[in-house]
This record gives sequence, C-alpha cells and structure tokens, in this order.
Amino acid sequence: MIPTRNDATFQDDTRAVAPVIGFILLFAILVLAFTQYQAQVVPQQNAETEFEHFEEHQNEMVELRSAILTAGTADRDQFPTVQLGTNYRVRTLALNGPPPAGTLQTSEPYPINISDKSGNSATVETRFIEYQPGYFEVDIGSTWYENSVLYLEEGPTDAERVIIEDQSLINSGTLQITALQNEFQQSGTDRITLELRTLGNATAGNISDLEEDDEFTVEIPTRLERGYWDDQLDASTAVDVGESTEDKFAPGVNRQNLTTDNVTVNSVGIRDAPDDDPQKNIPVGGPGPGPGPGPGPGPSDFEFTTTTANQDGGNDPVEYSFTVSAGEADIESVTVELEEDGTTVDSDEYSDPDPREFTVEEETLDPDASGGSADRSVEFSATDADQNTISENITVND
Repeated sequence: MIPTRNDATFQDDTRAVAPVIGFILLFAILVLAFTQYQAQVVPQQNAETEFEHFEEHQNEMVELRSAILTAGTADRDQFPTVQLGTNYRVRTLALNGPPPAGTLQTSEPYPINISDKSGNSATVETRFIEYQPGYFEVDIGSTWYENSVLYLEEGPTDAERVIIEDQSLINSGTLQITALQNEFQQSGTDRITLELRTLGNATAGNISDLEEDDEFTVEIPTRLERGYWDDQLDASTAVDVGESTEDKFAPGVNRQNLTTDNVTVNSVGIRDAPDDDPQKNIPVGGPGPGPGPGPGPGPSDFEFTTTTANQDGGNDPVEYSFTVSAGEADIESVTVELEEDGTTVDSDEYSDPDPREFTVEEETLDPDASGGSADRSVEFSATDADQNTISENITVND
C-alpha cells in the first residue's frame, strides 16, 4: 500500500487570522478612546477642579480681608487660613500634570504720608497682598488686597479689574487706614495660616505730632485709578478726593491724595507685630468713633465693669448693656459700635455722660438686613477727660 501525503502547508492555514485582526482593531479602538479621554476629558475635569478651588479661594480672600480690618480696628490678633493650591482627582489609567500651586505674597512697602496745614507730617509704611494662582487649565489673574479693597486683576487698567469687595475706609465720618506690614511669601498647595498681629495699646512714632482739629492731607499708595476712588468717595462728606500721580511709588503704583478732618491709623503685622514706628489705633484730628489709645494708659481703675451683647437670632436687634467707671478723671464720651465681619453697621455715642460711673441698660443696635450669617461683635470704647481711652469687644451671643 502506498502512503498518502497531506498536501496542505502551514502557510495555507488561515484559522487564526480573523481573531488576530479583531484583536488589533479592538486594541486600536481602545488606544484611540484613551487618547481622546486623555486629550479632552482629563483637561476638562482638571479645569473644573481648578475653578472650584478658585471659587473657594475667593471666599477665603474675603475672610482674609475681614480679618485684617478686624485686627486693625478691634485690637485682636486674627488667624485666617488660605489654601494656596489644589490637587487633581486620583486617576487609575489617565495621567495628571503636577498639582497647581499658588503663591501668596506681600508687595514692596509703600509710604502712607499724612500732613497737616501747620507743616507737620508723618509716614506709615504699608504693603499690598497678592495671590497668584498656578492653574494650568483656567486662565485667571492675580487677586489683590490693598486699602481695604479686594479685586481680581485681569489686566493693567480698572476696566479689566473685577472688584470683589469695595473699600471700607470711611467709618462714621472718619477715614480709617489700616496699614499692613512685614514681608511674607509662601508657595505650594497646602493650607497656611496667616498670623495677623496687633500692637495693643502701645504708642510710638510721629503721628501724635500732628495738630488735632486740623485738616489733613493723606497720600495713599494704590494700584487703582483715580476714577475708582472718585466713584467710591464722591458722596462722602468726610473725605475729598484730590489729585492722583501715576507710577509715583513704582510702575503701576499711584499716589492718591485724600483730604479729611478726621483720620485714624491702625497697623497690622503679618506673623509679627508691625515693623514700623507709627502704632496701632492712634487717632488724629478729633475723637473719632473707634477705639484708640490716648497719651497714656490712664488710671488703673478706669474700666468697664460690665458689658453684654445679645441677639435672639437672625437679623433681630442686638441688645447691649454696659457700665464704665472713671478713675481720677471724668468720663467724657462712650461709643458703642456693632461690627459685622469687621465692618461697622450701626453705632451709638454718648457724649458727656455721668463723670464717675455711667450705666446704659437694654439699648439696641440694628444689624445689616443682609448679614444674617455674619460674625457680629460689639465694640465698647470710653474716653475720659484726660483723653485716656479704653475699649472692650464682646462677641454677640444668639
């Protein structure tokens, strides 16, 4: 018998061709889908993460502004926190870039010059605060704080700036300046705490050399144009807006002149007490509405013996009571101010009260109708005939 031979060769076997081609097509589809996901979906999701951080950070900058003003006017150290950057969501397959880090820093110091008509002058240094985001997907400019104004900068002119919080320099007819001092810079993605330090009742510098009951010219450094200050202060009877000198202190930093009869200067330092001579809460030109030390600490028995401030809730009136006792001098005036997030919304003033001991019971102050969730406190300030001033701040309990 002659054996038969299988004439089919290996090259002629096509049984595995279809599965291989199918696998290659499926792999190509998966690669294409992953590429599109990496190129389109990941950047979009990262942009959402960055914008969410931007919105949260704007709120934190508003709180930082409020803390600076509270530290300056209420003589209380503040400890606001700021999240510098953020982290993208964790991914199993797709890739993220580096986390977007931000930088919070102070500017160079610029002078605030105050002069009276008698030729006396005083200078206090102040700084601005800039937060510069490091976003990769969202194009957003820096956020700046200066002279109680908080704004987002998208360009070099006021038309390209978005005001987040307007100025609050005028308080009960007085120009209140809070100088921010000490150098600070920190970058990263972590949450940091800014220690805002005050000076208590210390008195130094040459501000007290200015003549009281005089008209004062106050020169403030600002990155904002004169048009902003005209719009903000035009209706004020306490301040007149004068000339503006562009690029006076540095490129983009102008000098804005203001004229007023009453000015109060406060200094707040970042991390440490303010590093400039003029000190915290030194009133110039009249009694002013806020707390401020006089020429000396005053008799030790000049004090508030009782202070209360309560609210039933919401936007109900704030009820307060107090008793203040003078020492060797007579009580001359008492001021009570209701503050919401560092801004005075209502106040009462008692002039020439009982000279030795003065008591007020169950009087009320009206909160801002839109400030139902605001942090409220009542500031009690008393001045005796020797111009010694004491103050006490009470958090409103509801």
